Amino acid sequence: MTAVDKGGTATIESARPVASMHPPIEFREVIGSTDWHHIQALREAIYVTAENRIGEETGFYGSFDQYDNYSKWFLAMSEGRAVGCVKVIRDSDIGLPYETIIGRQKRAPGKIVAEIGHLLSLSGPMSTPVVLGLMRESFAYCVNQLGATHVVGDVFLDKSKGDAFYRRIGFTTLHGPYRDPRFVDAPLSMIIILEVASLALRMRQSKGMLNDLLCYLTGGCNDPEIRRAAGESARRSECHCE
Repeated sequence: MTAVDKGGTATIESARPVASMHPPIEFREVIGSTDWHHIQALREAIYVTAENRIGEETGFYGSFDQYDNYSKWFLAMSEGRAVGCVKVIRDSDIGLPYETIIGRQKRAPGKIVAEIGHLLSLSGPMSTPVVLGLMRESFAYCVNQLGATHVVGDVFLDKSKGDAFYRRIGFTTLHGPYRDPRFVDAPLSMIIILEVASLALRMRQSKGMLNDLLCYLTGGCNDPEIRRAAGESARRSECHCE
């Protein structure tokens, strides 16, 4: 099993978002009790059965599920089964999950923060496209629906690469590394933050695989500057192919 948010990042460090020989994957919003059962099964399979990182005594479920009324879940489905999920939490009077670790943060005028959590995927050949597709859905929702100016994640550091994947796509460190008491025998954690306005410039400055990755991850975002940067990237690619 692979848990990428609060899990390993090695499987997507060198990922190129292109089609692979795997069954089709559908990404969609969670609707109804059946989808919620899918999420519960994924959390149990990954966090408890495979990794044995959560016990009732850790208070994990209570600390995260209290934000459900302010959250939007997305599922990755393939051949009728759930293969991944992600949760996007909007800001509210109770704050965001990462603030239980570092304390409530003041918001500057116009600053809108959303947090991405529970980014989970089953291991196997579909893990990379599942993770990238869920990140794409999350970014689109944060930007288009929530108007987020900043996106936060609370992740486990990969044993060999740390937070390298996240730094490549523009995240910076907000807090950590630190030991998260909600997990048992887990790697160190880090809270990271991405400024949405920085993505367009990063897309313009990047080349090759990184540019492909950024264009894919932001492909659902309606932000005008991101769309212009994506268009410029597409034109550069066409010129290189001629």
